[in-house]
Amino acid sequence: MLFKGSKKYPKESEYMKFIWDNSGVPNAYTASDRTVYMFSVNDSAFEEALDRLSYFFKDPIFDPSHIAKELYAVDQEHSKNIENDGRRAHMVSKEIGNQNHPNAKFSTGNAKTLQSIPPSELRKWYEKHYSANQMALVIYSNKDLDELTKLVVEKFTPIANIGKDQITTNESIFNKENSGKITYIKPISNIQFLLVEWELDRKFTFDETKSADLITYTLKRGQKNSLLEVLKKEHLAEDLDIVVEKAGSDQSLFILEIKLTDLGIKNAAKVISRSFEAINNLKKSSIPNYLFHEMKTMSKLNYEYQAHRDAFEFVSEHAANLLYEDLSTYPQKNVLASEYSSENVNQILDTLNFSSAQIYLIEIGRASCRERV
Repeated sequence: MLFKGSKKYPKESEYMKFIWDNSGVPNAYTASDRTVYMFSVNDSAFEEALDRLSYFFKDPIFDPSHIAKELYAVDQEHSKNIENDGRRAHMVSKEIGNQNHPNAKFSTGNAKTLQSIPPSELRKWYEKHYSANQMALVIYSNKDLDELTKLVVEKFTPIANIGKDQITTNESIFNKENSGKITYIKPISNIQFLLVEWELDRKFTFDETKSADLITYTLKRGQKNSLLEVLKKEHLAEDLDIVVEKAGSDQSLFILEIKLTDLGIKNAAKVISRSFEAINNLKKSSIPNYLFHEMKTMSKLNYEYQAHRDAFEFVSEHAANLLYEDLSTYPQKNVLASEYSSENVNQILDTLNFSSAQIYLIEIGRASCRERV
């Protein structure tokens, strides 16, 4: 609704038309712990576009006549996502997760869930949650830095600061009753994957030693008898990915994703066994110090020699990363691990056990269900 006009720019399509007329791209999205508004535009129109954006947060209209149209757009997007297998898996994880955690809520809404909300509630929610102390602004331009600073101060200082506290929860994302079980998901498309997920201790969400990343680096490294090599030799898997994913402002997940062959689907228990064998081997041998330095060197080289990227994508990524590091050091802590910590590595490896894992098997031809293994 913020796109639909402000007191200064009351026309419904004013913002979008201005951006498009100046060869730009407008967009926005809501993630687990933030809402992001962004645009790119020709340099000559930058100041005017920035002014229009600033009025999203100073005096939006929330015209009731636009609500029905936006509700329809939300419902259409939800309908489209119903057959997206990634979204389907995410919704299953919500359903079997801890129902006391915000993650379990219906995060997008549809016509049925949103139609009973009165227009006045939109403005109340906006006034309660949109506070300057919870906002961050990132701009990228060839204009002089002093000029940009003056521009931003002038246009964004009037945004209200109500001293809104960040929303936090002490609840776990996972429901422990569903750990150590396989949840079967029947996909729409012809795909077959094994997903194994663990919820990490909160202290590792902003871990400067990047110990969880070191574990993923070691497991994916491609050395002789690596997990992927073993699975490929046995014709059980086509590919493998391991990531550490933020699931909120102070929570993160360790995710193992394996693309299975037809033989792998038939022998899913064996794939799971091989995965835990690889993790247990790290627990026995630990991770040598040289792999930490190798990871750090590779991270530095990848940063220093990164390929030219689209400015829109570049700024979007940095805007997200800047929330986790002070400007005085950015992007050093975001890119490079501070030191090798065997204590942190071992603590995370201890977490990666079977009893604490949420396991999903996504395969055609099987009804969705859950079973203990």
